[in-house]
Parts: sequence; C-alpha cells; structure tokens
Amino acid sequence: MPAPVFRAGHLWLQKTVDFPADDHLRCWGSLFPKNIYKPRRTVLSGLEVEMNFEQMVQRILESSGLSRDEVMSRIRAKQEELGGFVTLEGAANIVARELGIVFERREPETRSLRIEDLLPGMSKVELLARVVRVQEPREFQRPGGKPGQVGSMVLQDSTGEIRLVLWDEKAEILKQGGLKKGDIVRVQGAYVRQGLDRKPELSLGARGSIVLCPDHPLAEELPPLSRSGMKIAELSPQMIEVDVAGRVVTTSEVRSFDRPDGTTGKVATLILMDGTGQVRVSLWDEWAELAKELNRGEVVMLENAVVKAGPAGGLELSLGSGGRLVRNPPGISDLPELRERPLKIAEVEPDMRSLDLAARVRRVLPLREFKRSDGSTGRVLSVVLADDTGALRASFWDHAAELAQKLRANDVVLLRNAYTRSGLGGRPEIHAGRATQVEINPPGVEVAGPQPQPLKIKDLEPNLEAVEVVGRIVELSGWREFTRPDGSRGKVASLVLGDDSGTVRVSLWQEHAEKAERMKVGDVVRLVDAYTTLGAFGQTELHLGRQGQLELNPAL
Repeated sequence: MPAPVFRAGHLWLQKTVDFPADDHLRCWGSLFPKNIYKPRRTVLSGLEVEMNFEQMVQRILESSGLSRDEVMSRIRAKQEELGGFVTLEGAANIVARELGIVFERREPETRSLRIEDLLPGMSKVELLARVVRVQEPREFQRPGGKPGQVGSMVLQDSTGEIRLVLWDEKAEILKQGGLKKGDIVRVQGAYVRQGLDRKPELSLGARGSIVLCPDHPLAEELPPLSRSGMKIAELSPQMIEVDVAGRVVTTSEVRSFDRPDGTTGKVATLILMDGTGQVRVSLWDEWAELAKELNRGEVVMLENAVVKAGPAGGLELSLGSGGRLVRNPPGISDLPELRERPLKIAEVEPDMRSLDLAARVRRVLPLREFKRSDGSTGRVLSVVLADDTGALRASFWDHAAELAQKLRANDVVLLRNAYTRSGLGGRPEIHAGRATQVEINPPGVEVAGPQPQPLKIKDLEPNLEAVEVVGRIVELSGWREFTRPDGSRGKVASLVLGDDSGTVRVSLWQEHAEKAERMKVGDVVRLVDAYTTLGAFGQTELHLGRQGQLELNPAL
C-alpha cells in the first residue's frame, strides 16, 4: 500500500514529503520519531491538532462511551490495517472520524522560516532577514550569446547567514542605490540549492520577489548590524574587512595588467579622506572603471574593503569583487569638506588625474624648447622636488615653465591640480600644465626637506636624493669649465669613488669642482646631500651640487 502523503503548509513552505518506512522522518532539520507519547504538535491533513495522543484517546473515551481497551484495540488495528505507515496519532484520528468525533482544530500559526531551517531542495521559501553584504551585478554572455547579469547579497538573521543570488532583471535592485548594507528585506518565492561551497544558497525564482520591510513586526527580532564603519585613523593590521566613508581627494587613470593565468586585470588608485586622515585605496577591475566617474570632493562609501599593509609600514585598502563602492550614500553627515592638505611625495603614484603637492626645490634644470606635431613651439622645464618622504621630477609646461624659471634651490613650491605620469623605471613624475596653479613660497606652507641617508656604493640607484657616501678616491681628473645651453658658464670635476662594496663615478659641480685641485688618489671623501642619476651606459652616477657638502679626509 503506498505511503500516505502529508502536506505541511505552515512554515511558508509548500512541499510534499513522502514518509519513509524507517523509524524516523527528517523534515526541515528536525527528527520526528514515529511512535512517541510525549506531547507534541501533530500535522494531520494539512491542519495542526493541538492534542497529544493521550488527549486524543481521552476525547474518544468521553464521546464514544467505549472502554479504554476497546479504543486502544481499534487504534492498533487501524495502524496494522494501514501497514504500519501511520502514527498512533494518525490512527487515533481515523478511529475518531469513524465514530463521528472531530477533534478541535485551529488555523495553523504561521512562522517565517529561519536561515538555519533552510536545506537544499526547498522551494517557495519566504524569509525575513537583514542585508549584511551586497555584491553588485556583473554581466556575462550565455552559451547562446544572450547577455545576462548576476549579483548576490548575504542575508543574516538570528540563526545564521546565507547567500541570495539574483539573476538578470532581479539583479537590478542590487545596483547603486537599490539596496544597502543593513536593510531589512522580505524574500518570497525563493528556492534553496547547494552552493559551490557546499552550503545552502538561495536563488530567487521567476515569480519570486524581494522587498524592503523596515517596519515589519518581526524586524526587531533580527540582530543589529555589527559595527563595521570605521574612521580612517581607526584602521589596524588586525582588521580584515571594513566599511569606510570619505571624500575623494584624487583618483588615478585606469591601468591594465596581465595576470599569471593570462587574463587581463584593471586597477586604479583612489585617495580617500575623512575627518581623521587619508588612505590609499586600490580599486580592481569593475571598480577601477568607476574611478573615471568619481569627482574630487565626492562622498563615497566603501563596503567590505580589505585592509592591507602599504609602503613604509602604513595601511591601505583594497576593493575587489567581494566589496562595493556606493556614491553619495545617504546618512553620511559627519565628513568635513575637502581639506587642502597637499600630498606627500611618498603618496604620489603614476597616472593620478589631479593632485595637490607641496615640496622643496632641489634642482632646477635648463629650460628647453620643442616642436609639437602641429608645428607650434612648446617649452618645458624640469625641476627635482623633495620632502621628508622622498623625491621626484616635475615637468612644467609652457606658461607653467615661465613661472618655474623663478624657482631656486630650497624654495617651497605648491602645485594645485597637477597630474602624474609614469617616468623612468615606472617612477611617478609630476606634470604642471595650463590647469595647474603654481605658488612659490606660499605663506603658511611648511615643508621638511629630505634627511641625508648614509649608503654603501652598491646600494645606490638612479633618482635618489639626499645621499651620504663615504669612499676613497680611485681616479681623479681636474676641473673644467663648460657653457650651458642658456650661455652661462659652469664648472665640473670628475672622480671615481670606491668603498668595500663597489665604485661609482662622481661629478662635482661649481665650487665643489675647484676643490678637486686639493685632492689626490687615495684621499677619503665624504659627500653629504648628494644625488644620483642614470648614466649614459645605464650605470648609476653620483652628483654633488650647490646644496651638498664635501668633506676631505674626515675623521671616521
């Protein structure tokens, strides 16, 4: 005889279950024993009976006039007649009906499913939960060439978390401004399947829906969203993922790169500021493209950004496919207006579209003219700038070049709305064009200069500033005069300096060149505040200019 079918329709889940012939039935994460005499709620023909077996027997005794032995005999006989596939409660219900007795029933108490109740295979699921993560949709091509999109969110209630996947038009709600972290939503018409991580995962069916329910009567039963919104100054290496709101200081152009697996990736840089500090953010792939649209001073919220160690022991953030960037999010009112704090040189990166920088002038190189492709004449002047975090080259173009001709060594220069490009060896170079504002020695702007760093000769590399080197003269040539492109006269002397790690060619300029007359091979020389360049044959060369110091045979 086929097993009777029981339909459970009281957990917002319409699912037909065939009872197995073994001793237990697994249903929604619970084990229902077949023959138990303790009080419990019995499901019969889709309605709940608020009686246990003993209460059912007592009711039959009161209404039928039969003895207890007769009632129990009929119940056992009915159970045997149905091949043992019915519980004692079910057999008692059938016997009662045959005697014209109807147990009191009431409409079932409807209870929303909880996340811990969900198992693969369930359908028509309804769930109330809080959004704790949103992954915006990404587009893809189906095998037949038809475009599609898929996004997801992570939902949470008091029993756990589950991922909800949304496809095509259903995924539109995940786009900018649709849903945000912390929202309370009611999911209807979802089904459960096993995800790639072998955990239950929700998907929204064709007739399913998801709606905001901030005032739902059961909303207060949901756990509050754990605090993840951080101030920039509160970031620490122990953190993994954080939410941070701030204003856009500057962004870089998008750069493409090849991954080891052969795919092409994209990355852009964002500098974010709040009332406590600034932080560098790496935006990857689809978020990198968004950097093109961000405006200076715009408020953004980063969700689930990854905290990483940055250069010089600092911290930075990384936003990839597991995170989200929300533009102009509501409810962010504690951010100050964009502060006019110029960047440090160590914060400058290639391909920044706009930045402010304050630095000290180290060297001013000669102005040069060039012909553009349209036949017009352009001018450019290069200046080496430095602060206490590093040094870089700045190129001043056309009108900015005229202003830069007024610069002298050790001047403070403030650049507003400059931009950067990738220079020699991938190092950033600053460019000041027609939109750049150049201020020389502006009041109230203090810039610390670089501190000399003692180095072995083997550790020298091009484009270093404030270098200190001690070595013995290996070769020496006298000083000579030369004529600069602008017609002025200069002096230079050359020597080769060596230590226990290697040798390097040194050029002594101006007054330092004349000191070569008092030197001889074998003398020990200390050069302080020197700088390095790339030589004609790819070698590193050391230079000592007006700002540098030369000590002959110093006490070591």
